[in-house]
Amino acid sequence: MYRNVADIDLFVGMTLEKPTFKGAILGSTFSCLISDQFLRTKIGDRFFYENQDQSGSFSNGLKSTN
Repeated sequence: MYRNVADIDLFVGMTLEKPTFKGAILGSTFSCLISDQFLRTKIGDRFFYENQDQSGSFSNGLKSTN
């Protein structure tokens, strides 16, 4: 249907990709993009519990003790 691979829409191509391994739902491209987005969200969140000593991060006195 397409004359060139570059003509395929990224989202459509990712949904039609074969799963990475048995039991997987997503292919390699979709898996890579989702994991990259989660990593960037985690690193960019100054309140994420692993991100300490950044401007605006919680100090030990401000953390919830629940």
